[in-house]
Amino acid sequence: MGLNLGLSSAFVETISVTRRRGATDRTQNIRQCLSWLLLWPLTKVGNRFAAFQEDDVTAPVPANISPTRLPVRSLRWSLILGAFVDLTGAVPLLLAPTATARWLGVPVEGTLDFWPTYASVFLFVLPLVYFVTAINPERTLAMIGVAIAGRIMGAVVYGYWWAPLGRPTAFAALSLMNVAFAVYYFWVLGPDGRAELRAALRPAAM
Repeated sequence: MGLNLGLSSAFVETISVTRRRGATDRTQNIRQCLSWLLLWPLTKVGNRFAAFQEDDVTAPVPANISPTRLPVRSLRWSLILGAFVDLTGAVPLLLAPTATARWLGVPVEGTLDFWPTYASVFLFVLPLVYFVTAINPERTLAMIGVAIAGRIMGAVVYGYWWAPLGRPTAFAALSLMNVAFAVYYFWVLGPDGRAELRAALRPAAM
């Protein structure tokens, strides 16, 4: 009888230990899962940030073309800066179109704020183009040409209307700013980058 009680006690203790171990294992598994769920997005963000900080991103190129090292970091940050500059104009035009138009020297009373609000749409779209281009300027090199052309067009329009609208200071500043961006994009590419840009703008063989 004593032997049976001893065996029973040992059996119960073994089951208890097994359950405790099982509970501990489950707790550890849950903690590991939670750690993975928390660390995974942080790891992804860290990898993206690390890739974003790389000075050069090598994109696949045809075998007959020797790859060059474009100033990816300079292009990237200048594109991001240009995007934020455009957003500083888009937000006021969207939220306070009449006041912004009056500050620019082009009052548009009586038009239900349609044209300033409509113009703000383009100033929201352009930053998206810049942000997408900034992810990998080498892969979307043709968009640098679009950015240069767009900045030159903006400078010409602001400069053209500067005198007829009473020479507003804002127009002169915006025109000079667009010229500065266009010149910087063109200059920072360098001879090799400009050669690659011309190649990227050539139509593909049909």
